[in-house]
Amino acid sequence: MGKSVLRAAIALLLNSLTLSPIFAQSRQAILQLPSPDGCHAVGTTTIVFRDASRQRDLLVTFWYPSLRGSVVAPYMDKKTAAALAEEWKLQANFVERI
Repeated sequence: MGKSVLRAAIALLLNSLTLSPIFAQSRQAILQLPSPDGCHAVGTTTIVFRDASRQRDLLVTFWYPSLRGSVVAPYMDKKTAAALAEEWKLQANFVERI
């Protein structure tokens, strides 16, 4: 069950973050992500791996099975949302609607 939940979470993330050419062409696109509708609770944690030789950081987010009734976490942190909004020319507060 663990691998299938992880695969499903990764597939959902990749599908959700794919923008159509219409979004890419507009100045300020609206990103609408689907509501989670799976029957299993999913938790996330993000770890920063530091590459000292190249002086860079790599953020890796892990998705894992969680317990029902756990605290609902935001879809993404504010810093990531701001960077995504700037790069993809999205409304600055798009993350509040997902």
